[in-house]
Amino acid sequence: KYLPTATTIMKTSFVSLLALLSSVSAFAPASTQQRAFQSLSASPLEEVDTTDAPLDPFDAFDTNAEEIAIRENVAGTGEPVADGDVVTVKYESRLFESQVKFGSTDALAVKLGDGQLVKGFEQALTGKKVGSEFTVRIPSKLAWGNRGKESQMTGRMVVPPGSNIEFDVEVLGVSNGFMGELEMFGKERALGLAGCLLLSATAPQIEKFVDAALKAVPP
Repeated sequence: KYLPTATTIMKTSFVSLLALLSSVSAFAPASTQQRAFQSLSASPLEEVDTTDAPLDPFDAFDTNAEEIAIRENVAGTGEPVADGDVVTVKYESRLFESQVKFGSTDALAVKLGDGQLVKGFEQALTGKKVGSEFTVRIPSKLAWGNRGKESQMTGRMVVPPGSNIEFDVEVLGVSNGFMGELEMFGKERALGLAGCLLLSATAPQIEKFVDAALKAVPP
């Protein structure tokens, strides 16, 4: 009597299984068949988009370009700064590459557009508001360029020629017109000058009063 071998049994079972699957898929909805095909043909590893996200202009600061890069920390309020306004700022300055500090002030009043500041600093202040806090990176071409900068106190070169610089800035106040000029001159100096002028104007009257008082005193 013929007995099927193990190989024959396996082949028969496989053919039967294929026939069963075919009969089931014939009655299955097209969407189900499509999903099944997709699940079989899909790669076990999903593709990952490796496209680099755009760089922050501040982090991508180009020292060879003629553009500043600003990172604003606090927006500020009020009217934006414009040419001719007197701006009072607090700042700390340093060399961009080495981060060596070369200057700072708690309150400096400058008139925008008068050339008191390097071009890049003026550009950074334009449009800012009272209370604004920001960091600006300035390429050498918009700073002191090939001249560099010497300390007014020591004469030592504090910004070497060709240096790129960085400022941390806070806008303390903005004024214009008479108040702006007063801010530039200095309120304390203005009060002192006014006191001197008043004393000078009233000196003759004071002198007459003193003479009259002395004459009224008995010998």
